Amino acid sequence: MELLENVLSQQIVERLGWTLLHFVWQGAIVAVALAIGLRLLRKSIATLRYLAGCGALVLIVLMPVVTFEFIDVPVSQPVIDTEPEPVIMPVVIEDVQVPEMPMTETTIVLKLTD
Repeated sequence: MELLENVLSQQIVERLGWTLLHFVWQGAIVAVALAIGLRLLRKSIATLRYLAGCGALVLIVLMPVVTFEFIDVPVSQPVIDTEPEPVIMPVVIEDVQVPEMPMTETTIVLKLTD
């Protein structure tokens, strides 16, 4: 299983994806070039048209291999949380002397209104 994980790493999967994406437009260019070439060669011998078709097929096979080698995918960096964790510092509370205050009686009168 570890061998499979090494072969199909995230970077290789991304490179394969980009290679396939580039192969779409590269293959389209080769197909258009072959169509134009066959149009120009329509009155020439069949062997020449056959060789043009074979050359296009060889290009279509080689282009993804070359593209895969040239694509550079940056290695994904882990996301770093920019907010630091709070630091908990011990706090020492000293005994504080509170002066004694004399107790006084307080009368509360409630007045009810109708």
